[in-house]
Amino acid sequence: MAADESNLQSSAGMPALVSKELQEALDLATARVLLDPISSIYRHDLIEVHERIGDWHAEAGADHAALAAFEQALGSCRKLLDLHKDQTGPQLRLSDLQVRIGDFRKALGDEAAAMVAYGEAVSIRERMLSFFPESQRLRRDLAIAQWRLAEVDTRNRKRLMASANTILLSQQKEGVLTDGDRWMVDAIKRQLDSTSAANCPNPAPASTGLWLKLKSLFS
Repeated sequence: MAADESNLQSSAGMPALVSKELQEALDLATARVLLDPISSIYRHDLIEVHERIGDWHAEAGADHAALAAFEQALGSCRKLLDLHKDQTGPQLRLSDLQVRIGDFRKALGDEAAAMVAYGEAVSIRERMLSFFPESQRLRRDLAIAQWRLAEVDTRNRKRLMASANTILLSQQKEGVLTDGDRWMVDAIKRQLDSTSAANCPNPAPASTGLWLKLKSLFS
């Protein structure tokens, strides 16, 4: 556990400033994990604090600091899965974190790294959906991750968007797509239609406004 403890100790001394409350919460969560490294509850708490710190920086517009905090949360989540490989919750949380990290990577101009993060989110959700095929949340979240990935993966953009579109249309037909999510069906359809009309291999990336609306789904 030496390497694990070293990482946890360094996380408590993050160079970016946070509120006194968040710093105290981070110190406490870190100390608890050091005292009981195999506790899934304490490790969940540590992930939660890192995410709260990430949100703190994101609200302040400090994207680099937010990214660092979410990557800390991702590392803690991976350690939790190393100890408790069969837990469903941490796997879903890992995929959510990869989406958040992909968003910040994309915003900071590193689309290659964003593609890796989104790609892992897609892979996790596809694997989880194979175990829980009736999960409407997983189906929706897979469609969102595929759409996110399509924005940076030009080679597979059309295929990914078509897959996301199929999932959302299926949910709409089944009556399980919420009113707040129906805009995604129309948005993807417009992008796919514009691709067919232009007779080009890939649809154009989403507009800034559309991307921000999509981004807000996991913010």
